[in-house]
Amino acid sequence: MQKVRCAAYDYNLKKWDELDVSAHLKVYPCCAYQGYYELNEWDDKRFKKLPVHWNDLTQHSMEEIKATMETILNVKNFESGKAPNRCKLICGIGNDERHTPGRDHKL
Repeated sequence: MQKVRCAAYDYNLKKWDELDVSAHLKVYPCCAYQGYYELNEWDDKRFKKLPVHWNDLTQHSMEEIKATMETILNVKNFESGKAPNRCKLICGIGNDERHTPGRDHKL
């Protein structure tokens, strides 16, 4: 299973270092998620099970959105290889060339 070193998560502070908010007030964990999911439906079955507007700031607080997001995007899933495929594609350690640097630039 491919592990992930998320570029948007601060492993030292144990919190999300960056979150992207779209012009439509949707919250995403990173620019890669925003760039893809603003134009496409969620393709991971775990995200598909969430309510349609789970990441919408007009319907939920930032704290609620982060808590929901972290049920899927978390260090345990990153390190066990159970991260969503989009994470593996963008920040997967097993890639020949990572698309983004790690937050603390250590792998």
